[in-house]
Amino acid sequence: MARQPENLTMQNFTNPTGSAGHTGIILRDLIARYNQFVSKDITLKVIHTDGKNFIFYAKVPSEKNFKYKMKIYYDVIVEYYPIASIKETLELDKKFVNYGIRCYSNCPTFTFVFTNVYNKMNALYHKIDGNLYSQQALEDPADTTNAKRLVGIEKSVWYTLRKIYDLTHYNKHTVIEKATKLPKDSKFPGNLFDEVMSQEDKLEEIKNAETIKRMKGSTHSRSLVANGKVLAHEEVHKDKKSNFESTLLGKFTSSSLGSILNSSSNLTKAIKENKLFKSFKKSEK
Repeated sequence: MARQPENLTMQNFTNPTGSAGHTGIILRDLIARYNQFVSKDITLKVIHTDGKNFIFYAKVPSEKNFKYKMKIYYDVIVEYYPIASIKETLELDKKFVNYGIRCYSNCPTFTFVFTNVYNKMNALYHKIDGNLYSQQALEDPADTTNAKRLVGIEKSVWYTLRKIYDLTHYNKHTVIEKATKLPKDSKFPGNLFDEVMSQEDKLEEIKNAETIKRMKGSTHSRSLVANGKVLAHEEVHKDKKSNFESTLLGKFTSSSLGSILNSSSNLTKAIKENKLFKSFKKSEK
């Protein structure tokens, strides 16, 4: 089991094990997919700052939307905060690239692979309704999907971090200028997160989109459920080799998820190679 860092940061998120070989391969794949499938449809808001913490809210498109009649967008929240042990130094910096990170995502790979790990290291964003998180994902270790408890990349969060870089280059003054202004009589977060969907509701939305797609493409419907459990569907573009595109549908148990992943070599390989990537620019170190 990997030793978890005390704080989630850009450094250990993007290069947790220092494996440059795997990092380079996966980073090139993610960048290509971001440019081709995600960048034009992802939206990002600087949702709040008190001059110390910086909070962003993104809606990240599923890379499978070209097949769906109803489009899927993942809700991702990222908070940068000054780490307590070096708080004074960080607050003097003009950039927030070395800050700690907390995040939320309802992308299935985040739910099933990282929610439990991030919860253990206090890296989940907590200024939202706790019911947005799957209680089972919070409590049950991801023994099958992330047995080594790796911190590495998850695609929806990575795409959001990339968009944050594109928008701000990690400059604090840029964030302050673009931040959403709350009414004077409102207390954060107010209604800023009202449209964020829970992890379980997002899984149900994906299940419905898959059902519609399958019914449209076949004269007879094929059940998505086996033994009361919704099966997994691996999300991979036919014309792209991808190690990192997986949508897991429905509520899960360790046993059902284990049987699913035994036949899902791409996801298994992705988890094993989850040793990810360096910062977007070396100059930001």
